[in-house]
Amino acid sequence: MKYFKLYNKNMPWGDYGNILYRGWNSWDKATGEFIIERTAPSVPRIWLDDAMMFSVDDMKKTLERSGLKGLSFQVAIKKRIVFLDWMKWDFSAPDPQLYPAQGEPENYILRRKHNQKLSDEIGELWAIIPSNQGFEIRDKCSGSYSLIAKSLGDADFLVPVTDSFSNFYVSEKARDWLLQNGIDDVYTESKPVPIREISEREMEAIHAKHEEHRLLEEISDRMTDEDWRKYFRFKYEARRLAEQRLEAKTEAAKARRIAKAIDNLLEAKKMYRLDPLDEKLLAKLVQEKQG
Repeated sequence: MKYFKLYNKNMPWGDYGNILYRGWNSWDKATGEFIIERTAPSVPRIWLDDAMMFSVDDMKKTLERSGLKGLSFQVAIKKRIVFLDWMKWDFSAPDPQLYPAQGEPENYILRRKHNQKLSDEIGELWAIIPSNQGFEIRDKCSGSYSLIAKSLGDADFLVPVTDSFSNFYVSEKARDWLLQNGIDDVYTESKPVPIREISEREMEAIHAKHEEHRLLEEISDRMTDEDWRKYFRFKYEARRLAEQRLEAKTEAAKARRIAKAIDNLLEAKKMYRLDPLDEKLLAKLVQEKQG
């Protein structure tokens, strides 16, 4: 099966046009709610915001009848709907008809009052939840993305599992369906994303990497503000002691500072993963301690 990377319709005016089109959307991890803040009555039938997809009610019903796989729907919370009918602006103009307060793109929305009447008029807005089948990897040299063949199923809409930013993909069948139904609110790249065949050993390594990332997210979610303060205090103290060891007047004083720095880094590591620089410092200090 071929997959194509999906994008929002191209808008003029850079970040100003993009925020008008997609709005200011978020997902509340604690409640599982999708939250929409956007302009109206100018609302695309379907739009993306990073790896999230949203639609108006009619588009949701059309997708439900399409027979396409890999989609579920959840009604979104319309936290802030503000009046700004930008679809009537001149898209060929070099600048938007109106700039937001203080020149910040998000202020098209965040500095305007919620309009409940308008919110009721546009109807329900939906989060479209795609399949999480598949793994995506990024080539560090070229920056290009690939999907892993062994991890793919039969979903037509796909946000693959990744340990960083994830892209939104549609199958060839879904791409053709969008085109045939005149849905130009989103578009795909002309070429399909590469699909890589890998060995079982490589697949196990990818699973292990993503499992590590998942566990780190769980730990991060459990960490309180005080936990994070303690974590960074351990790291700061370790770095301070590591610098001071270079100024120690005796070997005994130097050894004490090295030992304390190692203890602080190990305490931080118990709480959360160390970054590469701190891991490198820890390895160097341990080597020095061992002589």
